[in-house]
Amino acid sequence: MYAQGVRFTIGWANIQALMPKVLDLLAQRKVPVQRIHTVARWDEAIDALANPPTKLILMREAVA
Repeated sequence: MYAQGVRFTIGWANIQALMPKVLDLLAQRKVPVQRIHTVARWDEAIDALANPPTKLILMREAVA
């Protein structure tokens, strides 16, 4: 890459700019949340956090 003059830059993604669209897709159930993350109800938060998965989503309502 160096010999070809390619510039490779890495860094943090600006997720705040995309978060409203992602949350909207989740709210419309267009993305199957269970295939991406572990989902737990808010009242199950203590048990879910005791054995945290890679990504944990806590929902106020049950996910059907």
